[in-house]
Amino acid sequence: MHMRYRDLVLGTICLLVITACGLLDPTSTAVPAALIFYGDTTVISSPDTVARATPFSVRIRTFAGGCTRETARTDVTVNGLVAEIRPYDLTTSRRGVTCSADLLFLDHVATVEFFEPGIGLLRIVGVQYTAGAPNPAPPAIFERRIVVR
Repeated sequence: MHMRYRDLVLGTICLLVITACGLLDPTSTAVPAALIFYGDTTVISSPDTVARATPFSVRIRTFAGGCTRETARTDVTVNGLVAEIRPYDLTTSRRGVTCSADLLFLDHVATVEFFEPGIGLLRIVGVQYTAGAPNPAPPAIFERRIVVR
């Protein structure tokens, strides 16, 4: 009888520990990257001229900090001479834990390739954080034209 009671108590304790660990595990979510942060804007680096059918890099520096500390991914969609680039950062939250109040910069690199000559358009889509901005944050869009030879 004593063994059954002990097994029941140990089983209950193990279940409580497993449940508590599950509540404390961080939850990570990919969120659109911040391109505007209280008046400061992102830095976008790309060539002015590219050769068609030749991949090139576009670098985007996004704003982060607090529970957002790393890049998640950068999605690229090319339709003719328009390339839409959507950077995402990884936000991690944990119940009962406060995030730091710091500002970080996260660098995203996207590979783009145009297959026809002309004036190409790079469209970078993210979000903006400003005083009084609603939640979720409103979109921020930057565009840059490049020559495709």
